[in-house]
Amino acid sequence: MSATLKRFGIVISAISGIQGVIAPVLYLLLLDKGITLMEVGILLAILTGFGLVFEVPFGTLADNFGRKRVFLLGESVLLFAIFGFWLADSFAALALVMALNGIGTALISGTLDALFVEKHNEEVVNGEGTLNTQQSQAAFGTFQAAGLAIGSILAGVIPLVFEPISSGTELIGFYEMNVVVLIPLVVLHLALTGFLIPESGLELSNSIRESAVAIKPFFIDTLQKIKGSQVIVLLLVMEFMGGVAAISIEQLWQPRFADLIDAKSSTWAFGLIFTVNFVLVAIGQGLSVPLGKLFRHRYPEMLLVLELVVAGLLLLFAFQNSVGGFVLCFMTLALVGGATMSPFMAMFHESVEEEHRSTMLSAKSMFMQGGIMVGAVTAGALAANYDIKTAWLAAAAILIFSTLFYLLPPIKEFSRSLAAKERSRDRDS
Repeated sequence: MSATLKRFGIVISAISGIQGVIAPVLYLLLLDKGITLMEVGILLAILTGFGLVFEVPFGTLADNFGRKRVFLLGESVLLFAIFGFWLADSFAALALVMALNGIGTALISGTLDALFVEKHNEEVVNGEGTLNTQQSQAAFGTFQAAGLAIGSILAGVIPLVFEPISSGTELIGFYEMNVVVLIPLVVLHLALTGFLIPESGLELSNSIRESAVAIKPFFIDTLQKIKGSQVIVLLLVMEFMGGVAAISIEQLWQPRFADLIDAKSSTWAFGLIFTVNFVLVAIGQGLSVPLGKLFRHRYPEMLLVLELVVAGLLLLFAFQNSVGGFVLCFMTLALVGGATMSPFMAMFHESVEEEHRSTMLSAKSMFMQGGIMVGAVTAGALAANYDIKTAWLAAAAILIFSTLFYLLPPIKEFSRSLAAKERSRDRDS
């Protein structure tokens, strides 16, 4: 394992662990505060809406001012949002917290990812790296999933361990213990990142004001590069559609599972499911490497097959009425979904230039967030007016349609050149 992968692996698994502490109970926390399913959808739309507004400008800021600097700024903003999740009790207050969370998320989006690819590529050029693009992305994703798994274990345990405290005071709610625990962890992670992660080797401005002024021309240049690449445009559209489909599962699995069990006495079950889910995502990331070789690194063909399998599983998932069937489908979705991540990221990273990488990743995230915003409101409305099954059937239909993009000529032509490049790297290693 290279020094770059070790350093970034520690930092990314730690920040993912922090996310894992809140993710399994986030929707339950909101519902416990009296928020309805429809309002949860609106709150998610606010979160993603602010992400949409600031994603690309902040990505451009990272490319000019420094990816590490902007990441640390974003994590500091998220620390204030964590305080908000604890203290806010009304829909209006939570809407403000979601807006702040969206700004912080937009700041960190595409920073560590771009910095890792930059440093990995430097190792390859210097003859120190042995992994191709997809393999490095699979390793990076495995660290993320491992961190989420560890955080998810804590997510299920924390409310139960600290229940004597939360039940004895009105200051901290049952699920709010998770966000209270996060406060010192985020402070420690800020220090860890500052120590382990080097800044970008690109030419940077030391003035945030100068970097902010440079956002507009840099953004226009990036927009021209996107418009000039059919491959990037198609990948961004697929990212949008993936966001629409994925959020329906993330948004609704917890309420659906809560219908099948006694939620408050079984928070450990939510944590356990999240933990196993992320372990399976990590396994899926690992399996994507031999699968990539099986498909001779023709990633669009690989993704076409895997995403059709995901759509089929989602159709089956929608009709589950037992705990066992629900959990089995959810776990299998995680395994197969994990295998789709690194080949898609390999395609994206190979289609962008180094000096625009953070901005391009922010554009990718913006399209994903746009899909999430549309999907969150749509899934919430379908669940409220019909049922959760209808929302998941709609998501499966969107996912099936999105796979057709892998058959388009620009993607197929790009696939052939990338496959040859990846096979060459395999031979060199």
